[in-house]
Amino acid sequence: MSSEVLSRVAELLEEALNSDESMTNIVLCTKEGVVVTAVSRDEELDPRVLATVNAAIASASSNTFTQARGERASCLIHSTENKTIFTVLQPNCYMVFVTKGTYNRTDLEARVAPMQSTASRIALFMSSSTSFGAETLVENIARRIPGISKVLLLTHEGLPLGSLGFESEIEMAALASSIFGNGVTLSELTEHILIFSQEVAMLIARVDEKRLLLAICVGRDRINAAHRILDMIEAGA
Repeated sequence: MSSEVLSRVAELLEEALNSDESMTNIVLCTKEGVVVTAVSRDEELDPRVLATVNAAIASASSNTFTQARGERASCLIHSTENKTIFTVLQPNCYMVFVTKGTYNRTDLEARVAPMQSTASRIALFMSSSTSFGAETLVENIARRIPGISKVLLLTHEGLPLGSLGFESEIEMAALASSIFGNGVTLSELTEHILIFSQEVAMLIARVDEKRLLLAICVGRDRINAAHRILDMIEAGA
């Protein structure tokens, strides 16, 4: 993404933040939970945590909503005792808005409307950037490395962020997180765990401090495919 586009997006976020005194944080992130840019009045909330956790919640909630209702969700509200977190779901990104206190239940749609408007403006503006949302890490790995049958991106806590090939991604994310967590118990410096047979290799790798990747590689070149994934992660692909 060009610096010009990123600068303009940051300006739009600042405008939204300054227009609402109750708002403390706004984070624009990819659907995989990577921060694109963020603005804040409250430095205590880490935008990376907001992005990763809300992307995971949004992904799971959106999938559940679609299965239950057959429609695509557009907004998610996470209410706590002292703050409300609104996540506006766009096709290629999420926008997270954090406000003080609880929301007014009788005026919810009016409260959300300006946030959805801001998210739509930014999504349209960013569509001019060919690098944004063009290809996720999961899609990139599946496209570039032969022999990859399934790929799942997840948080360290076991919440799925996006996948290809998995039907039960919630269960697989929990299992992968548990396996990697056991590795971390042995050594906090654990980078990846590779399990293989004569036909299949399963890789669980640390992407960064918030995310893990689970990949299933099949065929004669399965171990080399797993190692190529590690190379891509190290290169920041």
